[in-house]
Amino acid sequence: MRYSICLLVSLACLAVSSPSSSPRPAPATFGSDVDCPYPNGNCYDDDCHGELSVDRVTCTEGADKGCGCGYKCGAVSGKCSDNECNGVKGRCTYNYLGCTCVL
Repeated sequence: MRYSICLLVSLACLAVSSPSSSPRPAPATFGSDVDCPYPNGNCYDDDCHGELSVDRVTCTEGADKGCGCGYKCGAVSGKCSDNECNGVKGRCTYNYLGCTCVL
């Protein structure tokens, strides 16, 4: 009897905890996902709230939820090797953290 109750409770918890719609996966290379803007915008703009994400460079809300964002991003992307961007895989890791950069 206890086993049946534990099994039913476990299944109910699993059913409730699974998302009703699958979240949009983060793009493998920024800009490859057609739903994400290129170049990416600032984490504080357009209800993005990237500062609240674990990595601080992914939108947690708004139209760009799940997309990359950065700090002090401009409309034109610079080279990953310029301005102490220290770009890795097309995104700055130091100055202009999270902004799109050109390899």
